[in-house]
Amino acid sequence: DMDVVHNRNYAHSRVKAMFGIPVDEEPHHADYIALVHADDIARVNAAYAEAFDSARRSSYDVEYRVNGRDGVQRWIHARGRGVFDESGVCLRVVGTAMDISIRKAIEREIRELNETLEKRVAERTAALERSQAALQQAQKMEAIGNLTGGIAHDFNNLLQGLTGSLDLIRRRSGDAGIKRWAEAGLQAAERGTKLTAQMLAFSRAQKLEVKPVDLPALLNGMRDLLSRTLGPSTPVT
Repeated sequence: DMDVVHNRNYAHSRVKAMFGIPVDEEPHHADYIALVHADDIARVNAAYAEAFDSARRSSYDVEYRVNGRDGVQRWIHARGRGVFDESGVCLRVVGTAMDISIRKAIEREIRELNETLEKRVAERTAALERSQAALQQAQKMEAIGNLTGGIAHDFNNLLQGLTGSLDLIRRRSGDAGIKRWAEAGLQAAERGTKLTAQMLAFSRAQKLEVKPVDLPALLNGMRDLLSRTLGPSTPVT
């Protein structure tokens, strides 16, 4: 309640606290205005000037920052209007003040969230696309493993029949040349058996046993598989 005639100001202790002013002090209107933030002072003065103006008699409704004497910056929402006599002289300006610092902090957080929303959506979309690509790749590898396991089983069955027949030919033939050819066929079938074992291991159809290995010998044994996998353009040495 600003008494314009006697240049006095009546304020509740809560209003004084918003400006960091001690309860036992009786400041004037100018003392409050002096604490208004520099970026808001013009807007505040304009709002009060219209309320004091007998021609306009506008209601003021203004939000502004104050740098309190206690060192705390707060947001204030002030609302009110002037009281005039019959001749149009402004006698007093009465109104209310509310500390809206919390609301302003929330509004600032919302603005910041909105400003970064597009970026966060893009990042999450990219992460989702990467996850979907990884899932598709895993499903593809699972399908390849299942296919490889099935082919290896069927190929193993063929090799067993071939190995049995070649072994009988080698045992029962009296011709040295035929025995030699049968032996070569058995060696080729053995390499095929190793290849199918590697395929089954790739498809996880066989139980894997963890044990020390001779790495050069292992790689040498996988020469055929690596040659077929890497292609003719990559020499396997």
